[in-house]
Amino acid sequence: MHKWFYYEILSHTADFKVRFFGKNLNEFCKAIVSFFQNEIYIIENDSVDIYSTNLINNEENLSYFIVEILNEIIYFGEKNFTIMKIEEKTSNNFELSFCRHDFLEFKIELKAATYHNLKMIGNLQNIQLEIVFDL
Repeated sequence: MHKWFYYEILSHTADFKVRFFGKNLNEFCKAIVSFFQNEIYIIENDSVDIYSTNLINNEENLSYFIVEILNEIIYFGEKNFTIMKIEEKTSNNFELSFCRHDFLEFKIELKAATYHNLKMIGNLQNIQLEIVFDL
């Protein structure tokens, strides 16, 4: 477990499993950003510009919405964008901020966040989410 980064890489036979956690939703979002910046991206050039997009939570289940956020981050990574910040604007509206790079490499290429073995524990004050990514 990374004390500062609020995530833990777990053992999985074929894919990539991670546990994210936070004392609140803001800390939880920072854990997601830290995971991508430290475990996924290899950034060797400066950012070219910044882009933000909003996601609205239409899901009844917060864990399903988090899968949507993770898949949005993976999609933008394929277009040379790195996640820099996830901010809750309202209870169902999140802003994702990205930096675009001329070139982006990956330590690990994630195809998608999945619902397989998706497990969420806690509430908005103590969140833990275990998720499996397809490689």
